[in-house]
Amino acid sequence: MIIRKSEAEIETMARAGRVVADTLALLGHAFAAETATGLRVLELIPRRPAVCVRTMAGIYERILAMVEREPRLPLRRRASLTAAQKVRVMVRAWLPG
Repeated sequence: MIIRKSEAEIETMARAGRVVADTLALLGHAFAAETATGLRVLELIPRRPAVCVRTMAGIYERILAMVEREPRLPLRRRASLTAAQKVRVMVRAWLPG
């Protein structure tokens, strides 16, 4: 059975997709602003816990970058990093600076 959508239904779906993309972009900007100020806590905590915070922040920053490049990605599949990408983030978190 083939289900055909009317032009109005197609336009409504397209509009909803644009709203989702705009919302994701807005959330991305908010996350970037919070990350810039939120990572100041690293100066106040011991090195090992700070590495955990930097690792998770790095993973989320890379996932956010993926979503910014392709705003509809979360609508199609789960956005995640490969094991190798996570290891690179973790190694960078251990490096000073």
